[in-house]
Amino acid sequence: MMNRPEIEPEPRMNQPRIEPELLWEERFGDPIVMQRKHDRWQAQQDAWDEDPNVWQNPLEETPYLQSLVEMYHEETVDGEFPSVLDRALELPRFQDVTEEFRNYLKAIVISHEVQLRRERVRPFKLEEMERQSLKWQKETMMQLDVLMRRAFDWMKSQGMDPMPGHETMPVVMNEQMYQRALQRQKEHQQVSPSNRVREQKNTADETWGMVGNELGIA
Repeated sequence: MMNRPEIEPEPRMNQPRIEPELLWEERFGDPIVMQRKHDRWQAQQDAWDEDPNVWQNPLEETPYLQSLVEMYHEETVDGEFPSVLDRALELPRFQDVTEEFRNYLKAIVISHEVQLRRERVRPFKLEEMERQSLKWQKETMMQLDVLMRRAFDWMKSQGMDPMPGHETMPVVMNEQMYQRALQRQKEHQQVSPSNRVREQKNTADETWGMVGNELGIA
């Protein structure tokens, strides 16, 4: 695995909102009772932040007063700013994904992002990934594959059917796909002198196109 560039620490998404009853008690209530409630609420939040399996309850309200699916939709503005997961789910081989599986996928991706886990998908937003090098994009997609497969296998172990007709989850990205994408990129760059100027304008978006072509989504 390559050494990925260091990135600045990201602010935690969905900063906790103070519960209405705490706001009322702060003004009118017993300060001792209020502190106890606040401490209990803070302990619940801390426990949630440290639990790697919170994604297994995608529709349950979290200490941040939203479900994980709601957090995901808020972060992507209901698809207006798609995530890397959104792009991957456009793959033809994922057309049989159930809505339940989609919710678990959204939950595992956003929970890892909120908790700032090392194995989270970085970057989260598709637009940010498209600005990265081909090698970094490969790493991002392979990490997404790890999380998606974790959710798929867990659902199977619980007797659920995330993709009817599939005993194993299709691959999102692997090293073989990446090598084929690299070869396509090399062929793309071997152009005649008359086209050299155009090729010099090759951007990260075009680089993603190489991966996208390999994945069948570009």
